[in-house]
Amino acid sequence: MPSFHALRAFVIAGMQLAIGLMVGSLGRWGEFTAAGIGVRPAAAMLLTVAAVMALVAAFAALGPARRSLRLPAVEALRVDG
Repeated sequence: MPSFHALRAFVIAGMQLAIGLMVGSLGRWGEFTAAGIGVRPAAAMLLTVAAVMALVAAFAALGPARRSLRLPAVEALRVDG
């Protein structure tokens, strides 16, 4: 069931990304409000940064997921020696 494992890896990476984006956005919102900039002018920048982070995270998770699909599970669990 390699597709299940790949899907699970993407779900876990997506959850971590979502948590990071939420925490980061709340932090930036607080900083922008404290600096007197306001949230509206900063909203476009926050969305752009979030989109770029999501794209980078998706590409970062794609490599290990594809590699794990090519390696048979029995071979991965075999102990050498």
